[in-house]
Amino acid sequence: MDDLENTLKGKANVEDVYTKEEVDDKLEDVVAGQVDMSLYYDKSRTDDLLAGKQAVLSAGKNIVISEDNEISAIDTIYDDSALKEALSDLQGEVEKKANAEDIYTKEEMDDKLDEVMAGQADMSFYYTAEQTDGLLDEKQALLIAGDHITITEGNRISAKDMAYDDTAISGRVDTLSSQLAQKADTSALSNYLQKTENAAFATKLATARTINGVSFNEESNITVPVKFQATGVTTLSSLSSVDITASYDLRFTATANQTLSFAAATDGAECIIAINNTASSAITITFPTTNVQTEESTMSIAAGEIGEISVRYLFSKFVIKVI
Repeated sequence: MDDLENTLKGKANVEDVYTKEEVDDKLEDVVAGQVDMSLYYDKSRTDDLLAGKQAVLSAGKNIVISEDNEISAIDTIYDDSALKEALSDLQGEVEKKANAEDIYTKEEMDDKLDEVMAGQADMSFYYTAEQTDGLLDEKQALLIAGDHITITEGNRISAKDMAYDDTAISGRVDTLSSQLAQKADTSALSNYLQKTENAAFATKLATARTINGVSFNEESNITVPVKFQATGVTTLSSLSSVDITASYDLRFTATANQTLSFAAATDGAECIIAINNTASSAITITFPTTNVQTEESTMSIAAGEIGEISVRYLFSKFVIKVI
């Protein structure tokens, strides 16, 4: 394209120049004195003008020459659909072919067959895989002799003779003999209490003992104050005048706000009160204020939730804690 442009730059437009014939005719007119020479160029001037021009070009395939002598190439759209289809078909054919390194030629196959036939084994010296599996099923894994065990070449298993060490037993006998020597002679039975006899202090302790704060010397039964009852469940019908000695586990189902109060209790009694809120909204449990010690005056229980409080009666006060 660059060579073509350079060639065009060296050519003249035909309408701007004279042909040799036209120049000769005009020169003849000049000689005859019939032409105004101011209207003409001499050859030197004409040659100079021609040097700045080039031969007229014609537009070939996909070329356009404008009125201003601008040369342009026509944009073309390349339709490669046929090529793509051909390539796709070719790819399909290639995929059907085997790689040369993965197959044998006929000549190579013939050579291998000749080798196999020439060295064919006598199969009477072989077992089939099925026969081998059957023989293996009749055997077991090899055994390894552990402590005190021997295995002979005939696969006979025996236990080794072990020397018996009775040192520990001898020491124990010596210990028992020493302890026995320290025991009293039971030949004088009058010095000992028989199984069916009572000792002098069997009906009364020499020194009374205190059980849970109550003196006990075995002479009579005693009553121990109940601190709490760890077993049993009591379902309450109301939170009014609750008896905390009824059982350790007290339960109540609430559907609305409640006010808690207690019945009389013994010192040391305690319980857990579980309150199940089956209402569709939160409820409030209000605690009593008389003879009560608590850090909170109420307990809020969300809908569908369970609230628990611990109650103990100590020093004439109900101690309430929200769990």
